[in-house]
Amino acid sequence: MIAPLALGLALGATAAWFVPHPSASGQSAAHSAPPAVPTAPFALPSWSWRESATPPTLAADSASSAIVAWHALRAPDGRPADFATRADALRALLLRLPLTSFPRFLAPLVGAKLSEDDRSLRQIAFSTWIESDPSSAATWALASGPDQQDLARQAVSTWSSRDPRAAAVWACALPDQETARRFAALTLPALAALDSTQALALASARGDAFLDQLLPDLLTTLAKTDPATALRTYGPRVWKNGGGFWRLRQPLGEWAARDPAAAIAWIVAQPSKDRGEMGQWLGELAQNNAQRNLVATALATQPGVPNRQSALGNMLSRWANQDPVEALAWLDTLSDRNLRIAILERSANITYSDHPERTLPLALAMPEGANRSDRLGQLLSQWATKDAPAALAWLRDNASAPGVAAASDSVRSTLLATIARDEPATAVAEWQALPEGPLKTKAISTITAAWGQTDPAAALQWSTAQSKNDYPSSELVYTWARKDGPAALQWAESISEPNIRSYALNALAGNWQDKAPRAATADLYAQIKDPAVRTQFVTQHVQEWQTRDPAAAKSWLAAHPDLGIKN
Repeated sequence: MIAPLALGLALGATAAWFVPHPSASGQSAAHSAPPAVPTAPFALPSWSWRESATPPTLAADSASSAIVAWHALRAPDGRPADFATRADALRALLLRLPLTSFPRFLAPLVGAKLSEDDRSLRQIAFSTWIESDPSSAATWALASGPDQQDLARQAVSTWSSRDPRAAAVWACALPDQETARRFAALTLPALAALDSTQALALASARGDAFLDQLLPDLLTTLAKTDPATALRTYGPRVWKNGGGFWRLRQPLGEWAARDPAAAIAWIVAQPSKDRGEMGQWLGELAQNNAQRNLVATALATQPGVPNRQSALGNMLSRWANQDPVEALAWLDTLSDRNLRIAILERSANITYSDHPERTLPLALAMPEGANRSDRLGQLLSQWATKDAPAALAWLRDNASAPGVAAASDSVRSTLLATIARDEPATAVAEWQALPEGPLKTKAISTITAAWGQTDPAAALQWSTAQSKNDYPSSELVYTWARKDGPAALQWAESISEPNIRSYALNALAGNWQDKAPRAATADLYAQIKDPAVRTQFVTQHVQEWQTRDPAAAKSWLAAHPDLGIKN
């Protein structure tokens, strides 16, 4: 490996030192140097890019030679230099490279098949160019082909932040309509913040279709200063019978934060194909907790609001998911009891919650009855998948609240199953604390199924000890047999009830379509202690085996003459 020299590029000697080593055969295209520019040897003063001020820029000929040298950088044994050496050398070169030389330097680093190292080195160089001349960098990247679109976007973003007028004029003048639209979407919002009239004029100059594609981004910027004027003037072009609501959501949120009544009235006045969606649109107006009090109060009190209950129910459900205390505090301000109940009932129809435990207070605020119990059950079931022990603790702490007992009956077995996957001992302890009855009996199968995913032997032994007359899970029996056939067989033989014992022995082999290797199952059945039962199961298995692979079945029988099974 070459140690980094004074320039980090080893340019302290001559350009000739860097020409490709004659033994470097089979190198990749990414490391091939462009044809060397014949120049006289040149020397550069010794300095370190890490420690020194920027030195004078290279002259054109010296820059060309330095570029050739960097692309041909080799280790002493002729192999390409490693990434650290190349990166160290590149940073040194970039401090002296004139802006006009960047296209020549980057030309060999264009293409979709570059190595990750070369992509990283190209990014270092391109970022340096962007900092000094983003307009030239953008033009070069766009002209270098579709593989350089990400580089072009980086350059245009920087250019737009520094000179939005020039960047927007350049983007809107690009000959290809789709390319112009993509880069106008990066530049016009920045210009709109500075000069909305010019931004709209540039977008309009390419026709209505071009303007319509860019309007949502422009309105998002314009709405930060005057949302009412922006939406009243241009909002109907984006609205499109309600289909454009989501593209207008942020500008509408800006308006609702300042004047919720006006924003609500504007939405209600717009044409729509499906007025049933009005509740969802109005419920989305508030975009944070600071706005929700204002918007919710306007929705509750403003005359002529369609789908009022739906809108407030949608809003309240999301609000409670983020801040249940504040959501309930607002709900308590409603003097209309019927509206309050209707909102709670509507929020209960929204079944999914990122944080179901936060929405439980909203469910507890519902009137007593089946709806309340159902909503509590839904939320507890969702919570159980995230934190079953916490859900069970909540059930215990709130056992006396109306509707909780009914919800508990419907969800407790699910909670126990969720715990049993990872903490079977805890699940069994919780099960033992249940009162005798249908709920406790039902929970046996759910615990067994979940526990059996990790330990089928323990799960089956526990379940048969609790309900001696129930048939075991055939899937778990088969799973156990595949892990430890002799142990599973011994357990099956120990079952006292004949029909259940026969069922378990059959299950050792699994379903015929996906049985374990036929010979392995036959070997297992051959170990059955009771001769009559052994003959029955071996015969049955071999007969089935013969329908699929008669040669293998015959061979196995021939190897076990002591079983007395006739072919």
